[in-house]
Amino acid sequence: MGSSKQISGGEVIQIILLLQQGGLFWMLPVMLIHTNGTVGLVSCIPGLAAGILILLVCTFWRKHCEELTFPQSLEKLLGKPIGKMAGTLFVCLYLLFALICLGCFIEVLHTQLLPETPRALLLLPVFILAGWLSRNGLEDIARMTPCAVLAYILLIALVFTGAIGSFMPEQLLPLQKNGDFLQPMLYGIFSYSSFLVLFMVYPSIRQSENCFNKMVLAAAGSAAVFFLLTLLALGVFGQQSMGGLVWLPLELARMIQVSSFLERTEALVTVFWIPTVLVTGSLFLWAASESLHQLLDKKKNWWLHWIMVLLTAMICIKLNRLVWLFRLEQFAAPIVAVLLPVLLTLIFAGTVLYLRRKEVDRL
Repeated sequence: MGSSKQISGGEVIQIILLLQQGGLFWMLPVMLIHTNGTVGLVSCIPGLAAGILILLVCTFWRKHCEELTFPQSLEKLLGKPIGKMAGTLFVCLYLLFALICLGCFIEVLHTQLLPETPRALLLLPVFILAGWLSRNGLEDIARMTPCAVLAYILLIALVFTGAIGSFMPEQLLPLQKNGDFLQPMLYGIFSYSSFLVLFMVYPSIRQSENCFNKMVLAAAGSAAVFFLLTLLALGVFGQQSMGGLVWLPLELARMIQVSSFLERTEALVTVFWIPTVLVTGSLFLWAASESLHQLLDKKKNWWLHWIMVLLTAMICIKLNRLVWLFRLEQFAAPIVAVLLPVLLTLIFAGTVLYLRRKEVDRL
């Protein structure tokens, strides 16, 4: 499934920039602001810390397990039964992230742009494209990242230049409400847990030992864009209106007045978002498929891959309302936030023990 091919460090950095711009982060601002006010933005800091921790553990693991793929190393580090269970859990997490990423995009198309079009007709081409790209392998996905990053930059530039004139600082008040910070922190950690896909990507990076600092900067840069975008939306719409807005870039784009020939700028924002969705959604599907093949000790099997894509699409069809996507995140966020430190601790401790065993064998 493409694991033997390699990608550059620059492409990995671009992937990190795009990971946080899919459905996970488009729904996150409302979750952070709704109950806590402007200061709720700081509750995404633990999420960024969790993302950097994933990068640290991933770098440490790869440095000492270069000869193994990630699913294979789980069995070596944790023992076969626990390794298989952990590998299966990672497959489920990758599919969950793919489901939310692609599902959110389909909801944008259906609720904002094409309400009369049956949802299934929108879902079909999205999953076919993502399934085809993920089946081609990581190298083909990485080749799309420059195009996706360019589209992402254009999207952000369009939104910022169009809405900055309507920004009013007084809309940021009150800075704090009497809310609960725990739930928004869980959402932030859940969003950055998508960095777990890098355990599958790392073995394919050329000269990965020089990438860590740049990857941290990419994660911080992505977080800064998210922070500024949410702050801009707060200054434009105010805290009360934010509670009813889900797709902030689309709402900000509607305020842009270009000319009579471009009446619906939110449609242009959606077009710019398509490459990002394809890259991130395909990456999660590829990671799930590649992990599943390695767990089952199977060679490239397109039947297995497309059955997995089909099952994910069927679940997405069932989640045919935006509120169900919210409930899915509400259900998954605390579970993933608890599992994440456990998984990272097991991988780190297992790598240390594996390193010691190798040192003993040399003696």
